[in-house]
Amino acid sequence: MIKTGSDKLSTELTPLGNVGLFCLFLIVGLMPVLISGGMHSVVEKFIADHDGIIGKMRVMGWARLLSIFLLLPFYIAIARFIINDNKCLYSNLDSLKICLAVTPLILLLAYLLMGVFQVLGSSPGQEHPLVKLFRSGRPMDCFLVLCLVLFAAPITEEVMFRGLFQQWIVSATNGPLLGWLMSLALVGTHGIGHLNMSFCGIRFWAQASAFLILGAIFIWTGLKYSQKYGSIFSGALVFAAVHSFAWPSPAGLLPLSLGLGWLRETTGRIWPCIIVHAAFNGFGSLIM
Repeated sequence: MIKTGSDKLSTELTPLGNVGLFCLFLIVGLMPVLISGGMHSVVEKFIADHDGIIGKMRVMGWARLLSIFLLLPFYIAIARFIINDNKCLYSNLDSLKICLAVTPLILLLAYLLMGVFQVLGSSPGQEHPLVKLFRSGRPMDCFLVLCLVLFAAPITEEVMFRGLFQQWIVSATNGPLLGWLMSLALVGTHGIGHLNMSFCGIRFWAQASAFLILGAIFIWTGLKYSQKYGSIFSGALVFAAVHSFAWPSPAGLLPLSLGLGWLRETTGRIWPCIIVHAAFNGFGSLIM
């Protein structure tokens, strides 16, 4: 029996991988959405200015942040369950040193690639919804955004993607292909509104094609080392493609997600990925 994975949830290699892991990934992702949706009306009562686009984003932001606080013990339990300390190749101190070493490189490559895509597209791109809220100028809005990008997003996304999704995709013999096809579907879903042949539509699909081709090159490069790294790189492409709503941000997130996938595999832990992810978001906040 062939085994893969470095943690307690090691599974036999199959064409579609461990479906249970993928279902758990979906459940963990849906829980904060459902809870924050249920808290929406409650939060709205405590926020006076909740009209308009910014107001609605303000309510959604606080509901999401509160839901993450409620689910924090659950995320910690998931992280502890999927990590096997016996498989951690580096000590906590060495893992921290690796974080400090790779973070500047990830930041440089990420913003360089995002800049290239913006120049080629002759457009500053689509502004992330949280950026709009941050630009409102209200101190509490800025505090909310910083809590979401420095705390909520790194914890939830790393537990989901590096903790569960990455382990699922490396358990699939078709992981590299599955990841690329999922990325194609995610980018394509966002691009439905750009099916016209206007300059804007052509520009988006040119960028999207370049993004998917670049992702395929990374996956092929990973496959030259092993099937596992090809799958990890395809999972990184999926993580970047999930953020297609803020195009061309996925281009900049590709180096980040590749680095996080490598960091997860190298250290055997999730917290280094959370730290680097928070540092990346923090740098973006400073730019704002």
